[in-house]
Amino acid sequence: MCAMKQIHNAVAVLYARQLLLSLLADWPDAGHVVTAEHLGCSASHLVPYALDLLNRVPSPEPFSKVCFVFVLN
Repeated sequence: MCAMKQIHNAVAVLYARQLLLSLLADWPDAGHVVTAEHLGCSASHLVPYALDLLNRVPSPEPFSKVCFVFVLN
């Protein structure tokens, strides 16, 4: 039973990454700006580490959109 729980947790993390990546990729240009704190980073120099975790999604297109959003903001 413990192994199934670990599998469910891993799948949930993968889906959460994909969801966050797609939300950030379609973030509107106007309005609220995504900050390091929103990603759970205590400082802005930690944002690349958070983005690296999101980069582990098979499709590179949403990730490049997210990087573009962060570079512009």
